Amino acid sequence: MSAYLDTEQRDPSIYPMQRWSGQLTGLEQTRPRILEHLDMPEKLNKLSMQYEQLSQELQKLKAAMVVLVKLNFVAGRRLKTPLEVVIERDDEGFIARSVDLPLYGYGDDQYEALDCLKREIDSLYHDLMQDNEFTSEWLQIKKFLQENVLSDEER
Repeated sequence: MSAYLDTEQRDPSIYPMQRWSGQLTGLEQTRPRILEHLDMPEKLNKLSMQYEQLSQELQKLKAAMVVLVKLNFVAGRRLKTPLEVVIERDDEGFIARSVDLPLYGYGDDQYEALDCLKREIDSLYHDLMQDNEFTSEWLQIKKFLQENVLSDEER
């Protein structure tokens, strides 16, 4: 008998040949998983700080947000040319102001501010149509409204 054994002649039940199959058994992953869990509070803290920064930036954008709306109806009547309305945030609510008319509306939200402005325009329209004894500025506004508001027959 030779002092050197041929590896091909070994009994596989006694000397099992281990080949790497490319798959991890799970034991190899134990250390990285533990390290991942140790880093978790740090990662959560970092994500929390990023969330707070994004939340603050979003609040600033919302505060600076300006919305442009076009009104197609005034005093229950359709307009030939829509009125442009700018809605912007105020300290405690929203302001809707007309670009074409010296009027504004105020409300707790954008819709309330726009409704308030619509009521103001409606009131102004009816007041201006009753009389002609106004300053030249108000007479120009009256002319603007007369030219742009469609009558019942034109609708």
